[in-house]
Amino acid sequence: MKQVFILYLLFHFCFIELSAQSTSNFLVYFTDKGQTSYSFSRPSDFLSSRALDRRTRQNITVDSLDLPVHQQYIDIVLSQGPTRILGRSKWLNAILIESNNPSLRTEIEQLPFVKKTVDWSFRRSGTFRLQPKNKVAVIPYAPLLSHRRTESLSAPLNYGASFQQINLHNGTFLHRLGATGTGMAIAFMDAGYQGYLSNRFLEDALNNNRIAITYDFIANNSFVNENNAHGLFCLSIVAAHTPGVFIGAAPDASFYLLRTENENSEYPIEEFYWGIGAEFADSCGTDVISSSLGYSTFDNNSYNHSYQQLDGQTTLITKMANMAFRKGILVVNSAGNEGNTSWKYMLAPADSDSVLTVGAVNGTGTIASLSSFGPTYDKRIKPDALAIGIGTVLSSSNGELSSGTGTSFACPIIAGLATCLWQLFPETNNRQILEAIRKSGNRYTSPEAQYGFGIPDMKKAVALLLQETATLTLSSTECVTTLNWKSKDNATMHYAIERRLPGENNFKTIAVVPGTGDEFEQHQYQFEDQLPNTPPGYIDYRIRQTIDTGATTFFSELICAGRVLSPRNCNGRLTLVFPNPAQESFTIALTKDAPTTNLEIEVYQSNGALFKTYSYATVSNFRLPIDGANWPKGIYTLKVKHKARIIGTERIVLR
Repeated sequence: MKQVFILYLLFHFCFIELSAQSTSNFLVYFTDKGQTSYSFSRPSDFLSSRALDRRTRQNITVDSLDLPVHQQYIDIVLSQGPTRILGRSKWLNAILIESNNPSLRTEIEQLPFVKKTVDWSFRRSGTFRLQPKNKVAVIPYAPLLSHRRTESLSAPLNYGASFQQINLHNGTFLHRLGATGTGMAIAFMDAGYQGYLSNRFLEDALNNNRIAITYDFIANNSFVNENNAHGLFCLSIVAAHTPGVFIGAAPDASFYLLRTENENSEYPIEEFYWGIGAEFADSCGTDVISSSLGYSTFDNNSYNHSYQQLDGQTTLITKMANMAFRKGILVVNSAGNEGNTSWKYMLAPADSDSVLTVGAVNGTGTIASLSSFGPTYDKRIKPDALAIGIGTVLSSSNGELSSGTGTSFACPIIAGLATCLWQLFPETNNRQILEAIRKSGNRYTSPEAQYGFGIPDMKKAVALLLQETATLTLSSTECVTTLNWKSKDNATMHYAIERRLPGENNFKTIAVVPGTGDEFEQHQYQFEDQLPNTPPGYIDYRIRQTIDTGATTFFSELICAGRVLSPRNCNGRLTLVFPNPAQESFTIALTKDAPTTNLEIEVYQSNGALFKTYSYATVSNFRLPIDGANWPKGIYTLKVKHKARIIGTERIVLR
């Protein structure tokens, strides 16, 4: 079934090579999806099970954007004259065509199902730049002091040369929790992945079939092992798995390698290819897109973007990135290497509010001068995150350990770690992941034009997501507060329960509860707080979770808080009864100050007559359970005695 679905996608996205003659090129937008045979009741006909699962997890409804472009409309357009289809987009509900008949566009516009046509441009056949524009500075890796491991850390992975670029973000913490990308899918959008099939650092991914899908939207085939190595450089930063030498940011993820960029020229058609590549990735079920591409200037200056267009919604590629995000994908994109140029700003689609835009720093966290600036034209902060983009450890096309410079290489570091973070919190959506990474930045409260929100801390991001996903409920019965909470943890973590009583100014720790299990997953806990010497009033509780006891200093974050009203004065009380009223059974609770041996309970009816007597040699857990199932309904008085001395008197109502 998977092979059939992929064949459908390849057919859906296929296009025809351009002719060498001069042509006109335009997008044809349709009014609707027509009388399609596809149905929302059978979404598996046009979306993979992974794509549907992602929508289900994030409560995203399958809508008309998911339906393929109506084939009958396409056929009618192509029958109007000598035309060729270059690509189709279900999100735009449009096709890109070329024709050497200047009047054909006017004729097509007259068709009743055509909404509009828009002039488009692309590289004319035969016009190439002499040097690929994606050429980057990649040099053999030379170990530096700053790359060496300088702390003692119990990590499951031996990172080798890549330790610094992972550890700068506490990515090692994610990996120690078992989050290395397992079960997640990352789609790369780039100019080619030259040499990936024989790359020694990718053997683990190749041998385990985790390079799942490849497609070249420029050449219209599934071969991406040639053309350009830029995509391979980026892929290796995430997927490498050679212990002791080079470990990537998410080495156990699955990868889709998509070629949407023509390295020999720069024309707006590549934004269209990027868009249909994102659609393809969506249909296949990717979770994250890692894109080290950006657009502002073209070989024909008349097509250049202006800074005013970087408003998060104008350029075609930014619109398509927004669509991908709307479908539940986390889109991570490099900011651009324009910091030293007169342009200086980020490149589209990095201007999108729905894109996690990544700039570059060196190994000490200082901004790289080439890293593009924010803000966007509408004054939003960019970049969203920074990662090492000076001397980034990566693989060359021939499998040698190398290093490279540019925001292109900072981007996959964040994309990989974001994938691992999301693996820990699959119940969250892409917006929550994006915001957690933004807020974990070291400059989040004081962003700057080139630094943006700064260097994200994945340990902090975990804490932020715990705050969003943890739950706490409080209930108060007489002089006992019961706390029930859920949070994700494992046995290396613990919780501190803090309380502030009426009249107190500060919280005090009243208990420490250890975490549970070997896996980082959700667990449920209960704690009962007895309240001797407590005046009536509001009682505040909060729970701090220590999430990294392996660190030099504990990392604790407040994950939940609540308030209850204690209506009774608990001063001096040694006993209480709950629930009250009760249906059948109830419990007498003793405070920690009460005796727990040689106890006796006398039960009196409302007329004062002795009804029952219970004796206890010892009491377990300060609790005295009473079975009142066969008692007549009514009000009873309970006297708790220790060696004939009354230590507590309670009243219970049985209904």
